[in-house]
Amino acid sequence: MPLVIVSRKLAELEATSASHVMPKADPPADVVLRAVTSTRPRRRYTAGKIARQISLLCRLSPAEIFDKGLRKQLRLPV
Repeated sequence: MPLVIVSRKLAELEATSASHVMPKADPPADVVLRAVTSTRPRRRYTAGKIARQISLLCRLSPAEIFDKGLRKQLRLPV
C-alpha cells in the first residue's frame, strides 16, 4: 500500500515539474492545425507574439534597416 502512495506522489511531482520547465505548446500547435486544415493555405504562418511583431516590423521598415537590425540581433557581421 505505501508503494502505491509513493508512485502516485511521484507521478504528481513529475507532472507539475514538467509544466514549469516546458512552456505550453498550444499556440504553435494551433497554427499548424489551422495550416493543415485550411482550404486555401497561406505561404507563411506566424505563431506567437514575437513572430507577429517581427513580421510587422519586416513589412513596415526598409529592407536594409531590417536586415542590419536582424544581423546585429543574431550577432552576425554587420
